[in-house]
Formats: sequence, C-alpha cells, structure tokens
Amino acid sequence: MNSRDRFFAALDLEEPDLVPLAPYLDRQMISKVCDIPLMRYVFGSAEAVSRWTLKGNQHFDFDWAMIPLGNADTWIRDHQVTFSAGKAYVKDRRTGETQVYEDNVAPHSPIGILRGAFESADWDNIERVCSFHGDSFSIRPITDAVHALGGKRFLVSWLSMPAVDAYSALGDRYFISLHKEPDKLRHLLDILTKMEMDWVDHLADLGLDGLWMEECMASSDCINIRHFIDIIWPYEKRVIDCVWKKGIRPLLYFCGGVSDRLRELCALQPSCLAVEESKKGFTNDIPSIRRATMDELCLMGYIDSIRMMPIGNPADLAMEIRNRLDEGSAGGGFILGSGSPILNDTPVDKVELLSKYGRRYGSYPSRSK
Repeated sequence: MNSRDRFFAALDLEEPDLVPLAPYLDRQMISKVCDIPLMRYVFGSAEAVSRWTLKGNQHFDFDWAMIPLGNADTWIRDHQVTFSAGKAYVKDRRTGETQVYEDNVAPHSPIGILRGAFESADWDNIERVCSFHGDSFSIRPITDAVHALGGKRFLVSWLSMPAVDAYSALGDRYFISLHKEPDKLRHLLDILTKMEMDWVDHLADLGLDGLWMEECMASSDCINIRHFIDIIWPYEKRVIDCVWKKGIRPLLYFCGGVSDRLRELCALQPSCLAVEESKKGFTNDIPSIRRATMDELCLMGYIDSIRMMPIGNPADLAMEIRNRLDEGSAGGGFILGSGSPILNDTPVDKVELLSKYGRRYGSYPSRSK
C-alpha cells in the first residue's frame, strides 16, 4: 500500500496498513527545508516555487503533499522584488507603489478590501472585486507535482471557504453584519461562494486528489451556533458539494472550537474533518470529536504545532504521537496531522522525528495488540 492508497483508505473509514501522516507543511517549513528566506518562496517565479515545493515535500516521509499555486508570469513582469536587511520590497511597476514585508513573516490577504462598497451596497463593484481571476496565478507547481508525485502521494491544493472570504472582504464588519444585516451578508456570501466554485472548476481537472478547504471564521470562538447554522452553513455546503461533484475529495480544515457544532460539520459531508490544537480559550478534545464523527467522516487529529513542535523534546513528541493515535486511530478513518501549519521556528529535525515516530507507532497490527 503506497501513501496515496493509505490516505484514500483512511478517508473511506477503513484501516490501512499505517495511520496516514499529513502534517500541515506550507511555505514556512518548505522555505526552511530549502534554505531560502520565506519571501523568496512567496514572491518567486512559478518555476522556482514548483522546484522548492517538490524539494520540501520530498524531504519528508509523509503521505500527502500540499501544493500551492504559483505567481503568474504577468505578476512577475509587473513587479520588482528586492531583498535587503531582512525585508522584501515589492514594487508595482505600473503604479510605482512599494510594499515592504518582513522576510520571515508570511503576508496575509488584505482585510477590508471592499471598504465602502458593502456599506453602500454597490453590488457591481463587489462582484468585480470578488470575482474569479484564474489568470492571476500559475498552475505550474500543481502540474509539476502531479507529474512527479501523482499516484504516489495524496495531492491537495488550498481553497478558501465563504466565511473566511467574507472576513477578508469586510474585516470586523463581518461580525457586525451577522447581527445587524444578515441578508446583506448572505448576498455577499452568495457572490463569494460562486467565486470559490469557479476556483474548484479551475483546479479540479489538474490531477489533484483533494482540496484543503480552510474555514477560520465560523467556529465557536468566532460566531455563535445560530449564526453558523442559519447564515454560514448553507454556503459551506454548496462549496463542499461542488468539490464532490468534480470527483475529488473535500478536506475541511475547520479552525477554532468545534464541540458545539459537530453535528452540523458532519452534515456538511466533507471527506475529512481536520481540527486545530486547543488554544485561544477553546478545547478540541480528540476522543470526544472522534466519538461524534467516527461513523460519518474521517478525522484528522493533531500534533500541537504551537507548543510541541517548536520546543517539545523528542520524548514528549513521541508521547504526544502515541496519545493521539490511542485516542483516534482504532477502527480506521483517522489521519495524524498537525493542528496548525508547522511554524518556521520548528527545527527541521523535529519534523523528521514526527515522521519517524508516526511510522513507528502508527502500524495497525501493532496498535491492535
């Protein structure tokens, strides 16, 4: 059984030979493995991003690979990127404006990009800003990964979800709108959902096995359960159903607290539910989550990326891995992941130990003894 087969078996609620290993390796750890500053990876050409992504993923013995889109040739043409004194300077050749980024701090999506358009209900402008722009990115990292790793590892790329997109568009007005202008928010969510479904269409035929669908603004520490059910849930369901219809697997990474909305998350019917480590005042208890989801969907349980991976000693890491496997793996349908992206202050050899211990303790015959 190879890595891809192992991953599919877990998604299908079966016991593979080993518990699949799928820590969240994004640009922070990939750039560290490749010994390049994070910003060189973020702002690199599609060819360079593809090469570094493959090198970083092939360095570790994991069962999946997370593959980003690259920067389009037009973006590279229109921007000049220079590096100096631990900073990246990105100059837009068209406008002359320069943005400055700390070299090892990943840039985030701009918050509040709609500004006054939402307040004035300027839907033409909102639809323009929130429309699909496939030519803004290059698919080369994905096509190169499919050529090199297809059929061997379970390949995923990223997809945002409607609530986190709404927060990016509105900033804190997202929370106000849940209470004071829900119909207006639903209109925006409808536009954003259509955009995400266009992205699904764009990615679905490239040879990926699944999409890693991140939702960071719909958990119990962000919004109440009534708002989740009445306002957010229907749009999440539309995107997940769209992924299924395209013949690939929707893996829902639902950040934040989940304990009060597990029934609703199961009803979304993702192929897998991934949850964060406990933090920020919420507790995600793997045994409780496992009991609630076991007969309905695969669970990706976590190694703590915030506390254990950067500073925990090897013995503690081995114990945490064994504890997570004891809590979640019996009966199949379980994947060992990380609660958050592996941070760039995590030693590479610690990630190698995660692979080593995961293989050592993740064998199903040994776990049944």
